[in-house]
Amino acid sequence: MHWLKAPCSPEALKPSSPPLSFRPVVTAELVGSSVHLRCSYGGVQSSWPVGYEVIWGRVSSNNMKVEVRRDRTTQLYSRVEMDGLHFRLGETVSVSLAVLPVENGVKWLAADFVLTSFNSPALKCSGLCFSAGGTAWTVGNDTLYWADTGSNQICRAGRDQTWREEVVGSGVGRAEDLAVDWIAGNLYWTDHGLDLIEVSRLSGAYRAAVVSDGLDQPRAIAVHPLKGFLVWTELGETPRISRSYLDGSEKIVLVSSGLSWPSGISIDYQENRLYWCDARADKMERISLESGAEREIVLSAGGADVFSLAVFGSYLYWSDRNYANGSIRRGSKNNASDAVTVRSGLGVNLRDVKVFNRDREKGTNPCGRSNGGCEQLCFYLGGNRKSCSCSHGYLAQDGLHCHPYEGYLLFSERTTLRTAHLWDQNSRNAPIRPYENPAYFKNVIALAFDYRQKSAGANRLFFSDVHYGNIQMINDDWTGRRVLAENVGSVEGLAYHRGWDTLYWTSSTTATITRHGVDQSRRDAFNLDTVVRMAEDDHPHVLALDECQNLMFWTNWNEKRPSILRSTLTGRNIRLVVSERILTPNGLTIDHRAEKLYFSDGSLGSLERCDYDGAHRHVSI
Repeated sequence: MHWLKAPCSPEALKPSSPPLSFRPVVTAELVGSSVHLRCSYGGVQSSWPVGYEVIWGRVSSNNMKVEVRRDRTTQLYSRVEMDGLHFRLGETVSVSLAVLPVENGVKWLAADFVLTSFNSPALKCSGLCFSAGGTAWTVGNDTLYWADTGSNQICRAGRDQTWREEVVGSGVGRAEDLAVDWIAGNLYWTDHGLDLIEVSRLSGAYRAAVVSDGLDQPRAIAVHPLKGFLVWTELGETPRISRSYLDGSEKIVLVSSGLSWPSGISIDYQENRLYWCDARADKMERISLESGAEREIVLSAGGADVFSLAVFGSYLYWSDRNYANGSIRRGSKNNASDAVTVRSGLGVNLRDVKVFNRDREKGTNPCGRSNGGCEQLCFYLGGNRKSCSCSHGYLAQDGLHCHPYEGYLLFSERTTLRTAHLWDQNSRNAPIRPYENPAYFKNVIALAFDYRQKSAGANRLFFSDVHYGNIQMINDDWTGRRVLAENVGSVEGLAYHRGWDTLYWTSSTTATITRHGVDQSRRDAFNLDTVVRMAEDDHPHVLALDECQNLMFWTNWNEKRPSILRSTLTGRNIRLVVSERILTPNGLTIDHRAEKLYFSDGSLGSLERCDYDGAHRHVSI
């Protein structure tokens, strides 16, 4: 079959469709330690050299295709990485394939000369486990937990695979290994990317950092619920093995010498010994878990690639990625040199080994009875001692319950509402658990706050979403969400007037400032009342209110005349406050007691303050 009238003329292309030996198919595959999607397709026969243009895309919630990557190749496949940013679990992937003519095998002709194109069947990614890292079992609910390093999630599923769900879905850098405290019902994991050790309930609730200081690439983790011990390895500049109590307190280093890359650990609950393997030293060793003494080599095998191990009964089980093309081996826990192969031919990507047996999960402690009476997290500390802890909030005087903080810093990350401590910068546990729900918001910009915790039990948060073009309200216990105003354009400034129960907002789309009563059942409630209308080239940005002095301040991103202005709360008596040495004032707040304005300028990289009339201007940063 000939597609070209003349082999030297692109204009001679005919729009006939050359046959592919098979249509494009998308599958998942492991490349090194990363998961990729692979689009494979059959070749074509032609008297003119051809290549292939593969267009990778996501299918959005409204069934629109969004192009992510365009790949031109002469090979019969194209790959993209499941990097958690461009492609991740829960998304539908589409691939379009075009056959294009080339010159000399390297120079592509104009993309207009498409010979033919095909679409692959859509691939839904939510049912795939792309790159399972560390794993953990709990016999109590017959459940497998694992870290999916492809999607930066922690998931769990029934051992019979009849169900599966996400446990931790955001804020994970790179979870390397997991461990389960089967008595307290807590899940621990090491985060290699963020240098953290975190804990949550088995459901993922009450997530908190238990070790955050001084970690350097934490890797393997294990717990001893009967002794109250947490043990982990680190792979950084000084490889080491450390131990603490289950709440992260009283941290000590057990091993700091003779280590290269301690990739796996396991606890012998019968003899209270700690076993570990060193993937670069090709050996396995053990010590006393309590004293750190009695160090012994259990196996030293040159050429082995021992990545993980598990001890149970009289035996050690370990993964060796070099032996017999990836194998699981077993030997005596006292001397594993006389080993047997349990499974072989498992490939070089073999990682974690865990033992599932009901006899491993024995015993109890004070955390095993009604969570020790703790409202959120219970940690056993040995010696019949326990401590309660609060993932969010602070511990009450009774040592059991958790109270919300009196204040905190609220901020948005487009798709997530988060909080931080006002005073304790060292705490890695947020005052309020993060909240995200793409069905409600996808691009949060402006925030406002109604403090009424003491009277109503929860504070009200207001926010604008420029994706949905609305303004919403939600309590800070993440209940009571509702939409207050629709079709408001690009709202980048939002402020709450508590005395009037009214929201003020700027719209750069319409160059206006509007106010609206939160409770529309009130007789005097404002209903989308526009108080300021500006010129078309004005772009009101952020704003702040002084309720006591009946004043409103806002920034204007006018390209020729950027400024900060003020008026009364009804929009009257508009005056310039700052109009010089200012470009893009992107932040504005008020010190009510001192009657000072504080503002930031993103272009100048500055933070300044001045009086309400613009006098006594001072650069703070």
